[in-house]
Amino acid sequence: KRIKYLRKNPLEGYTFIQEYHGSHIGTHPMQLWENQLGKKVLIKGGPSHTLKADFVGQRFLKLFDLPVPDTELISTEEGKRLKMDFLEDWKTGGITLPREYHHDKTIQSALLVDALVGNYDRTPWNLMFTKEEAGLGKDVMFIDNGASLTSRARGGHKGFPEHFTVEELKEILSSPQFPGRPVNEAYQNFVEVKNGKIMCE
Repeated sequence: KRIKYLRKNPLEGYTFIQEYHGSHIGTHPMQLWENQLGKKVLIKGGPSHTLKADFVGQRFLKLFDLPVPDTELISTEEGKRLKMDFLEDWKTGGITLPREYHHDKTIQSALLVDALVGNYDRTPWNLMFTKEEAGLGKDVMFIDNGASLTSRARGGHKGFPEHFTVEELKEILSSPQFPGRPVNEAYQNFVEVKNGKIMCE
């Protein structure tokens, strides 16, 4: 049996700053916290399955050496939360990708990961951009992987298909919010599904 008083507080040394809404379309609550050294983190809430799916998506992207903020899945008194590095001075995408990213190889490299983990929501607002490389050697960052594992935004999941088919790929390439539009232009310019066939760049 676990003894609660021996558990380490994952937010020890951090102070709550404010509720955080950011500039992108967000479904779940986030808070901004900061420690005495000035390090800022975002604490993200939401349904347990969605948070776990988000973490799994982040881990797979990291395994493929794609740029993601450092992320932990933590347990607090309120339940499961994601603890993520705060990307200060980075901006999320809008309804469409900035034109200079329409053929971006880094973004296109994530399509395999999204297909693998069943993430159907790689919209521009689930990416972040900076003109400064911020010492990271990257100017694009993948965020909000909560649609991984076929997760629904408000909890639970849609179920896993028995096989990954052209239809599943078509769903990943299509915007879940705007029918008839691509999920993002980089994916659209890399691979398309036409008449049931996969057409690659």
